Order: sequence, then C-alpha cells, then structure tokens
Amino acid sequence: MPYTAICGFEVGDLGETQSTNGTVAIEETTVRTGAYAVRCNPTGTGVGSFALRNTADDTDDDLAIRCYFRYATKPATDPSQERIILLRRGNGSSNHLILYLDNAGHINVHSSADNLLQSGTTVLAVDTWYLIDLVLQANEAGGPNNAIYELWIDGVSEFGEITENLGVNDNCGEVSFGKVFDVSGETVDLFFDDIAMETGRTTKIGAGQIIARQPDGAGADTDWTGGGDASGAWDETPSDGVTTEESSNTDTTEETAALAAFSATQSGHGSEVIGSGDTLNSASVVAAMKRGNGSGTTHSIRRRINSNVTDLAHVTGTGYGVTETGDASTAPWTTDLTLTNLDGMEAGGARGVGGREFFISTVWVMVDYTPATGAPEGAAAWLAQYRDRARSGQRGPVNTAGLIPPCHDEGEILV
Repeated sequence: MPYTAICGFEVGDLGETQSTNGTVAIEETTVRTGAYAVRCNPTGTGVGSFALRNTADDTDDDLAIRCYFRYATKPATDPSQERIILLRRGNGSSNHLILYLDNAGHINVHSSADNLLQSGTTVLAVDTWYLIDLVLQANEAGGPNNAIYELWIDGVSEFGEITENLGVNDNCGEVSFGKVFDVSGETVDLFFDDIAMETGRTTKIGAGQIIARQPDGAGADTDWTGGGDASGAWDETPSDGVTTEESSNTDTTEETAALAAFSATQSGHGSEVIGSGDTLNSASVVAAMKRGNGSGTTHSIRRRINSNVTDLAHVTGTGYGVTETGDASTAPWTTDLTLTNLDGMEAGGARGVGGREFFISTVWVMVDYTPATGAPEGAAAWLAQYRDRARSGQRGPVNTAGLIPPCHDEGEILV
C-alpha cells in the first residue's frame, strides 16, 4: 500500500506543508539526506511548527508516522518539556496524541487531554538524528474511545504496545511537528527530515529517505507555450512561481518534461542515488502551479511512465487565482514503481476545459526509498551514532538493530 504522504522538503520551500506557524524555515546545513530539511527554532515563549495533511477525512482508524528528528537545543530546566509531534483531527478541532521532548532528552507520550501516559527511557543526544516511528490505532476493542499506540526510536520500541482510552473515536487527518504551542517558555531548536505517513497501517514504517529529481529534457507532450521543451523552465529549486513558468490557455492541452535519472546524481538534490538493491516505497509528483480566476476548470498534474499517462486532478473550482501559487502534490503511488520506470518517467500538467489559463513553474518527483544494508542506513549510520555520541561525551550502548550488516552477531556495541 502506498504511503498517504511523504515529505523530505526537497522542493526547497515550505509549500509541501499544510500550514506553518511561528519560527519555522527550510534548513540547508543540518540535513539528514538530500539538500533540505526543516528547522523550528522559536525563542522564549515563541512557537515554531508545521503541519502535514495525512488524509482529506477522518474515516480510517489507523495511522503510522515516520520522521527523522534531532535537536540542537531542548528545554533546559527540570521538569520542562515541549511538544514536538501532535496528532490532530483533520479539521484541527481536537488533539489525539502528543509527543513531548523533556529536559532530560526523553520522548514522553501524552493524551488528548494532555495527561502523561508513558515516559520514555531512551536519552536522545544533542545534534544526533533519530528515527522516530509512531503507530496509533483508534476505535479498538473495548469501547469507541479505546486506542492502541506504540513508539519506536531507531527501530526499538520504547514501552511496547499500549492500550488506552484516549477519548477519541476517529483518526488523525493532520499531524503537526515542532513547538506547536508554548509550554515551557523556553527556547528550543528542532530539526525534522524524511517524513512519511500511511493511513490504515498498524505496523511501523521504519527506515527510509526521500530523494527528488527534476526535469532535464523534453517530454512527449509539448502543447504549451515555450517551444515544446518545458524542462528549462521547470527545473528551479526553490521555485519563485513567476520567472520560469510554462502555461496554456487552450483547452485539453498537455505538457510534460523528462526527469533526470534517479540512479545518477542531479545538481541541487544532494549526493544520494537509488541503486538496484534499494527498496522503493512510494512516489509522488509535486508541482508549483497557479491558474486563472474563475470556475469551471479542472487542471491536473500529469505523470507518464513508459507510455502510460495518469492525470491527477488537483486544481479545480475558484480557489486558485493568478496571484496565488503553491506546491500541489499528488497522492503517493506504488504502481509500476521500479528504478527503470523512474529513470524514464515524465511529469507535467494537463489543462482541462473551462477557459482558465493554467501555469506551472516547477515540477519535482519525490521517491521514498529504503537503501540496501550498508549505506546510509547500514554501517554509515552506526558510525554516525558512534561519532555523535563520542563528540557529546556519551558512553553506553549504540543500538545497531537494522544497521550492522549480517556478518555482525551482536545487537549492541559499547562505546
């Protein structure tokens, strides 16, 4: 099953998010993979957060979330703590489950009423990336408000599977990350990267990362303005939504561009490539687009894999004016998701019927994948843990579950 949402911030702006609040920005220096991550670093009583939309409704009871998290500054005084992940209803009207980072570096779980449910035991070191997995199953046996949840850090369960009456009976349509509300009155500095969510899933998502590619050549569909090759106009990261756009003012016209290969590097998108032994999890097309004012028009993001064309309607009605631009993404897919197909695919747009001009200024294709054992989730990840702990003066076990190649027998190594 494809993920419901993937976000690695590789568009170079915050357009992939559902919303932002306070001090939050794209980060280009402290990144886990690719060229970008996101940073939430409010001071004092300030806030800094972003939200991702998981689903358009609250009809599914189960949700799995994966993100990579690190901090440079955590709440300092005992017993201060701040929210770092907040699961909410799709309309934002109520909370479901809350994860806090406390002054000792633990992640604690709170209920929708903000009561402490479970205290974490793993101590998160400063300036270290951690894999955070969370699964919430609502509406479980025993009552409509019963739920099952579990939290993993670097693949290890913090306290096992917990059943609680959380006082909620629907799923989470929105997930917020960062200092959503002020609790401690203290400065924090938080980083997030490589986020994935899947509705209907009851097991953890696990390790993965998100890679992006943009156009580097002409595609098969060449109906729009610009001379039949949109790739030179659609390769800007981040997009300013103005200077490099292609458009169409003619009904039922299409434009696509060929993407750079995922098996080779592309300038501006980090050093990662997808190899033949890597696992492909989900993919999504993201486009920076806008349209003319007025109703009656349906415009779509288009993808072409081999000769198969899929149009994913996204821009409809009156909500998109020519002065408005934003990043619209398709739902992730897994059909025909192979490295050969990715290396040969195209992406762009299809203008519908209705007389409203359709503009695209940038196109990306995002792929969530899990590298084969060894890099970067293998020995390199273990070495990174070793280095980070040594630099911070920590001693104790480095968890190697899923990180050390099979020739190693031990589950942890002391440093």
